[in-house]
Amino acid sequence: MPAPCFQTWLDRIGDTFFANDYATYRDAIELPLMLVTRSSTLMIDSDDKLRQGFDAWVGMIEGYGITHMVRSARDVSMLGDGLMAGFYETELLRADASRVVPPFSSSMQLRLQGDDWRCISVTSGLRNSDWPIDRPATALE
Repeated sequence: MPAPCFQTWLDRIGDTFFANDYATYRDAIELPLMLVTRSSTLMIDSDDKLRQGFDAWVGMIEGYGITHMVRSARDVSMLGDGLMAGFYETELLRADASRVVPPFSSSMQLRLQGDDWRCISVTSGLRNSDWPIDRPATALE
């Protein structure tokens, strides 16, 4: 049953940004990590680059007053033994429930390593072209 597992993974990793918990985030990522946006393909190939991106998202969350990141799993499937892919929608909300940007869709691939699922690739509905992503630019802006 991949969908509940995928949603649990999304929720747990999303929470790391609000808790500023890089250790948990790092354990859930396999390097190199490919990140595809609407305008570029980025390869995150070092712990330093990954940390830079994590810190930028934490800063963006604080700077925009984001209190909730709601990621909802859609169309999750197993691609083979130990490989899962899923689409999900993200909403970035402030305390008053206003959106920072319009909801955007993304996909992610996870690989099972031992007992843990690790992200190996993300295709994001954002149109950002630089790393780190410190401002969520969407195609609708």
